[in-house]
Amino acid sequence: MIIVPEVEASAVVILLEGGDGKVTFEETPAGAMVVSNGFLARNAGAFSEQGLVVAVVDVPSDFSAAGIDIDYRTGADQATDVEAVVDWISERTSLPIWVIGMSLGTYSATNSAIRLADKVDGYAVCSASTSPPGLAGRDWPTGILELEMNEITVPSIVIGHEDDECAGTPSSGVQDVVDALVNAESVVSNVFGGGKPAASPPCGPLSPHGYYGIDEDVVRFIADNIK
Repeated sequence: MIIVPEVEASAVVILLEGGDGKVTFEETPAGAMVVSNGFLARNAGAFSEQGLVVAVVDVPSDFSAAGIDIDYRTGADQATDVEAVVDWISERTSLPIWVIGMSLGTYSATNSAIRLADKVDGYAVCSASTSPPGLAGRDWPTGILELEMNEITVPSIVIGHEDDECAGTPSSGVQDVVDALVNAESVVSNVFGGGKPAASPPCGPLSPHGYYGIDEDVVRFIADNIK
């Protein structure tokens, strides 16, 4: 799904959700709407209001039942699928293109930034997976830090929440990711606080992990640093 802002756009953001990666859409008289609760998905319109063209990426059709796992998120097929989105956008605009990942989506964003180095202009991660307790039988002791993050050279944004109680995405991981981005052109980071009381489990979207109640502040921070 593509959302074009009413104002002049300054960049494009490709949103890569966490969890199983699936995004729910609903057809309305005004067109398709995102109805998922994930932080990136539920704020797709808010990113657009900040003057960004937004591409909300759902899972490939062959993953529509179970969703995507870490093997897919870190593999070549994932980067190829994101590349197809990047190429489609590049045919229509010369705006810089950023990939943004949330929670487990940070594997997808990191993988894309590494494998599509010549096509992606910026990289951002929210609630990055840096200490997963165990994923699909594979050992990822430091999560996305196991990937070749030194190969990321584009401007980068790293954010977390000081009250994130999701075991795999501690706020201390923000600095770990910053430290790993040794060759990035620039790195901006922030650890947010505040918000509403959690209305979902610690790793759910309606909790500090998903910036519940401070959506506007987080979206504005990311958008301002992209622009």
